[in-house]
Amino acid sequence: MKFHPFILIILLSLPAFSIFSQEKVPEREYIVDKITDIRKIHTPNGIEELKKIKAGGVDHWLSIRGLDKDNPVMLFIHGGPGSPMMPLTWAYQKPWEDFYTVVQYEQRGAGKNYLNEDRDEAIKALNIDQLVKDAEDIIDYLRAYLKKDKVIVVGFSYGSGIGLRLVKKRPDAIYAYGGIGQSSYQQEGYLAKRTMEIAVERNNQEAIADLKRLEKLKGVKEKSKEYALGVRKWVRQFDGGWYGKPDFDLFFSIPDWAPEYTQEDVNVLLEATQNTTRIILNENDPEGPLPTKYEVPIFFFMGLYDLHTPYETAKTFLENIQAPMKKFISFKYSSHFPMFEEPGRLLHEMNNHFLPIVEKK
Repeated sequence: MKFHPFILIILLSLPAFSIFSQEKVPEREYIVDKITDIRKIHTPNGIEELKKIKAGGVDHWLSIRGLDKDNPVMLFIHGGPGSPMMPLTWAYQKPWEDFYTVVQYEQRGAGKNYLNEDRDEAIKALNIDQLVKDAEDIIDYLRAYLKKDKVIVVGFSYGSGIGLRLVKKRPDAIYAYGGIGQSSYQQEGYLAKRTMEIAVERNNQEAIADLKRLEKLKGVKEKSKEYALGVRKWVRQFDGGWYGKPDFDLFFSIPDWAPEYTQEDVNVLLEATQNTTRIILNENDPEGPLPTKYEVPIFFFMGLYDLHTPYETAKTFLENIQAPMKKFISFKYSSHFPMFEEPGRLLHEMNNHFLPIVEKK
């Protein structure tokens, strides 16, 4: 095989781990170091901190990142239950940090908090009301620490239920709210019905049989986790999770290279998530309906194909909300993860709706 001289020069100039090398794929430490370097905040008024603070009386890990501390603060509330976004932010968040000081925190018992000394104490109070109180403490900490009157709150998936309850309690501390993959009361019934409709449309007999089995578990408290996750297994295969991907394998692999995580954090992440999900879904009372009256602007950022937190139920929910300003923003190429599926457009829409509100204050 004869190479063009120019191509040969390029191939010979590749690093040692290139196609001509028999060396192993780089270890985690090497990859994480490179990701850390490319994300490094170098600006004189920037901030890049990973720290542990008290909220709700127990330890919580926070990541605070941004190019300019004069920018508005955005508090991101992760979903799950117990599925933190902090170890995934290296894959999508850096452009956000041009415009906001972005704060990611991990809810009690989740993520890095799973290895905290006070974990057992933390999960004794693992319920929706306590998670809202924790978030309230974190907002007050950030306002004092970063010298801000108010913050922007973004809730994702299960975290969007926490976010809206927080907005209801603390309009004095919040500029605006954005729900990504916004949850809404009674969405489970629609989700199961729509998933069965798709299974029938596609004549997927395996899905039809399994969904019928799962329907018998509906309302059985100790089976609520099996029911919720079982239905969503088919949701993902029907493009309702990450459009074009039949599972969340990629999503669950991203934390492997998280600079915020040690190898030990990565090793226990799945166990932590499963433990938190079990407690929230099986051992606590249902969340109940979300409030419909708010004193701050409300925006929903929804993937058109989202069935994890269904697009249609979120749309109906917003129609019934009373707020000084509200808007439903659709992403026509997304399901549940616009931050990965349409990252540029999501940031564009957040800036269009959040920044003018902050600037007016």
